[in-house]
Amino acid sequence: MSLAWSNPSANSGVTNSVKSGVAYLYQPLHPSVLRCLSHIAKTAARVKKPVRVCGEISANPFYATLLLGMGFTRLSMNSLSIPLIRRVAGAVSMNNARKIARKALTLKTSKDIYEYLTQAIPRIVSADINLDSWAAEINPDFLKPMNDP
Repeated sequence: MSLAWSNPSANSGVTNSVKSGVAYLYQPLHPSVLRCLSHIAKTAARVKKPVRVCGEISANPFYATLLLGMGFTRLSMNSLSIPLIRRVAGAVSMNNARKIARKALTLKTSKDIYEYLTQAIPRIVSADINLDSWAAEINPDFLKPMNDP
């Protein structure tokens, strides 16, 4: 099974009017989205079926760490992102990734999750990997809120 995840505000050939109408829905850090992803990972593991997560969510070091911690082991992304994600995945133990995912799943808002990830992940990833631009990309303040609880 594959889960495709694409930012509707990215240049994907969709007209600007459509993109602007749905861009606010791109909320991968929303607690409901994370719970759904976690459920998919657990169910797939239980029935011994691999799940590949495709798209922009896999190419971001913060999301990739979270996905690995949830149990996703197959991430598909553009070829330019592979070296960075390999370095990040190599720097984060599965135990740490699981702890990060468990903690993120207990948080109540996208903003809380964002703040936690941007503090926790840089502490365990080597200093030669610059995560600042990636942190800005996942900041929920740049997106229209989607009824955070």
